[in-house]
Amino acid sequence: MKFSQSDIAAFVDMMGDDIIIGSTLARGVFDVPGKMQDIYNGGIVTTAPVLLLPDTIAAEVALNESVITIVESGDKYQAYEAMPDGDGFTLLSLTKFSE
Repeated sequence: MKFSQSDIAAFVDMMGDDIIIGSTLARGVFDVPGKMQDIYNGGIVTTAPVLLLPDTIAAEVALNESVITIVESGDKYQAYEAMPDGDGFTLLSLTKFSE
């Protein structure tokens, strides 16, 4: 099911976290290992840090280059894999960024 841009914006606004990609403020659904997310009415627990973004924002992330900062914690990550779901979202697999 392909979501409309307004559906995607509402979902990310409701469940999302403030993030910074490079120097651009955005919102995405961030998840760390063991944190329970109730996405699509099902519980999932991840084993690695991931970030769910609208495709339009995910397109701005350069794999293994862009630094993604989680505003709430200040933790910094880089994406090493992007997995579009075909419905308007992309799931990024993250690794801790070390300067």
